[in-house]
Parts: sequence; C-alpha cells; structure tokens
Amino acid sequence: MKKILFLGFGHLGQFFLQQNKSNVIIATKRGSHQDSACSLVQYSLGEDWSYSKEFDVIIISFPAMEDYSHKLQKLLGDLKPLKHVIFISSTSVFRSGRIEESSEKNGITKNAEELIKCERIIEKLENYVIVRPGGLIDSIRHPKDFSKKMVKVTKSQTNVNLVHTLDVAAFLHHTIDQNITNEDYNLVCSDHPSKEEFYRRFNPEIEFESKDSELRIISNSKSKNTGFKYQFDNLDWCWN
Repeated sequence: MKKILFLGFGHLGQFFLQQNKSNVIIATKRGSHQDSACSLVQYSLGEDWSYSKEFDVIIISFPAMEDYSHKLQKLLGDLKPLKHVIFISSTSVFRSGRIEESSEKNGITKNAEELIKCERIIEKLENYVIVRPGGLIDSIRHPKDFSKKMVKVTKSQTNVNLVHTLDVAAFLHHTIDQNITNEDYNLVCSDHPSKEEFYRRFNPEIEFESKDSELRIISNSKSKNTGFKYQFDNLDWCWN
C-alpha cells in the first residue's frame, strides 16, 4: 500500500481513483469537498503547500497554464523531500512527423512551451516519470458528442492521436506498481486516421479544410514495451 498525492484531481483523477485497489489517495481540487473514496484538500497551483509532505508518490496533473514552470518549481520546493514524481504532460510538446519519446520537443503553442520547460524541471529530479497522453476520449468525453459542436476542421488530413482516459489511468497505476522511474512515455492508441476520416463519421456537416495538413503519428511502442496492454488500443469502440 502506498500513499499517493494526486495534484490537480479532475477528469483523469476520477478514472485513476476508480481503478485504485489498496493505495491511500489524497487529492487536491480548487474547491474543497469530500469524496467517499479519497480525501480531498483545497489547493490551487501557485499557493503555499500547507498540508502533509509524507507521500510515496506525487502525481502532478494540472492543465497547462501561464507561468506553469515557475509555479511547478515552487510546488516541488514546498513538497521536498520528493520520493517519486509522476508528471502529466502532453503530446503537444511535439510538432509533426513520426514521433517517439526521443523526438525533438518543438511544440510552438504557449502551453506546449510551458510544458517543455516543466519537463526539463522534472527531469532533474531523482525519481520521476513523465507521461504524455494524446487527446483524452471516453464515454463521458465521447467524440460523437463534442463533434456535434464542430463547424470547421482545419488541417483535416492531419492524423488524430487519441487515447482512452481509462488507459491513461491504468498506465499510471502500472508505473507505480512496477516501480518505473526516470522514463518518459507517450500514450496514444494505435489507430491514427485523419481528422476528416475520424470526425466525418460523427458529423458529416463539418467543413473540412486540408490546407497545411501534415503527417503526425505518435508511437506508443515504448509504453507497450513495459508490459502494459491498452484496453482500448484502437478506435473501434467509438462506433458502438
């Protein structure tokens, strides 16, 4: 049994909690309320940490934001000594091509640039894991629902890189159970249709513009090489 601090307990955190077997989980949210399955404390990134520091594993899962790297540096200082940190980043740190973990981190959006800075900070820790999920989809965040609001999709021949939230949560448990450290992993399913091919099946009324489309396929081989098996390794479940 391990004591786990889950910082930024949102949608992914709920899936992680549902899969928990015997670990003790303390989670943070901006609003303070209690959940029957874990203890919740009120905390916003950038504030002083005033709670316990005795954790076996710390999962950091905040959405990218302005000054994220500076706030992360402060948080890590507040939580010392650190035993094992898992940082949730994003595949947005990469641009285009056939992408593996060793590919150049050259994302150009402000959020991507902040995440790249954060990853550099995390990599200096003694025991860490960096996890980069693709776009999260599941029965709650189902493509058939959010595609209804789409009017136009640009770069429509660019590939999608998606992953079921359940698989991301399961991989977090896998890295903890297997005591994996000092590694980084890209998490996506193995199907990579174009945006147009994928979203047209849900909403044929969308306008698709192919200008500036590019090949963008992220490999999940490294995560599979740890012995992890994706429950949703293709997108077939989306059509059911």
